[in-house]
Amino acid sequence: MKDVVIKLFAVATMLFAYIVTHRTPMMWEDVVYTLKADAALGAAMSNSAVADTIQLGRYERVRDMSDLAESTYYHYMNANGRLFPHLTSQSFGTLIGKPVFDILNAAMLVLLVTLVTLLIAGNGSNYWRWWVVTLSALWLLMPETNTCFFLMTYALNYLWSSVLCTAFLWFYLRQGKKPMAAGLMLVATIFAFGAGWSHEGLSVGIAGALLLDNIIDWTDRRLNGQKLTLAIAFCTGAALLCLSPGNFTRTDAALPLYNHLLSFARLRLFWLFLLAWVVLSRSIDFVIRNRVLLMALSVQAAFMFYAGYRNGRVLWGTELLSLILLLKVFADMKSTGRVLKVVSYSLLTALVLHFSWLVYRSGEIRRQYDEVIALYKASPDGSVSYDLDTESALVKRFIPAPLCDGRDFELRTFSLYYTRELKMLKITPTKE
Repeated sequence: MKDVVIKLFAVATMLFAYIVTHRTPMMWEDVVYTLKADAALGAAMSNSAVADTIQLGRYERVRDMSDLAESTYYHYMNANGRLFPHLTSQSFGTLIGKPVFDILNAAMLVLLVTLVTLLIAGNGSNYWRWWVVTLSALWLLMPETNTCFFLMTYALNYLWSSVLCTAFLWFYLRQGKKPMAAGLMLVATIFAFGAGWSHEGLSVGIAGALLLDNIIDWTDRRLNGQKLTLAIAFCTGAALLCLSPGNFTRTDAALPLYNHLLSFARLRLFWLFLLAWVVLSRSIDFVIRNRVLLMALSVQAAFMFYAGYRNGRVLWGTELLSLILLLKVFADMKSTGRVLKVVSYSLLTALVLHFSWLVYRSGEIRRQYDEVIALYKASPDGSVSYDLDTESALVKRFIPAPLCDGRDFELRTFSLYYTRELKMLKITPTKE
């Protein structure tokens, strides 16, 4: 069977993702999202202001579906419009449980690689070799890898929402040849609405592209009723996402001009895609065939500039669309078969070694965490004497290291999760 080693590696990738996700504890915003939001608490959560959350003295956790619905409402009204991430973050943190999330998150990482590969190369004979290239690119080149793949709240915002949006994109781009049955069309429309109402980091660009795509079809008198219905459903969800009252009350909405310019300066894949197209393609046919993706990238990049740079996750959607188009430039080249085989199996070997090392390091990080938390819970004032082996930036680039940054607002979350009282974790080396 062709590329059987790569198929086995895909299974191993899911196991790797499960191990790292399982070893990543409830951290930072994961803990805050276990609390029931109200009119005051929701506003504090909009900036992940854990210190403010503690000062409000609200320690009531989400306990049932009624609490979940009420808390989700206040998140929408006071924080932002991300219904899907808010709903799922609270559900897994309180009602469903993180062990279930750990399993599903591993599947989501593999599913994202699968969907992005389908968008890049289709399901042809070289699919699995492109699968390895796609995984390598997502893993090595995308911003904020560990916070987008393994931390629960962040993964639900970026990884899971990206799966919804790329699944919709793949489905939408395949429409128009055969009409769908009524039942399938209903399911697809509901899914399109949910995907649009996921995360503005990707859905804004796609919604803009769908609008432009159907306008072009209308002017060319090729308007497809089912594609139009899917586009309307997705755009409606994206509109509800963007028109949340919380989006207009966030305290960090106004940024200086250099933050907006910095958002473009920090892009890597966006500029690599433009360079690769100019040098290797410059094909109008490429533009025509990929017009939806190109329009989505253009709208998302404009939205990113409007939002301004806060952290690498702001770049996520623009970089993901850039990655898809960058690899499509190479996938469209006719003479890549032999080169692709060498590149894919070389990357496969490197990833096996890299993943093995990270599994070991994640175990060491979790061991330290468990030991510190055990001492913290036994301490009357939260002081812990422990020689913390802080991780290098290279390790923290790929797997979460919860005790390494020492930021107060992160350490305060442990009082919320383990003691539900103001008991600040303070780690002091035993050698001092």
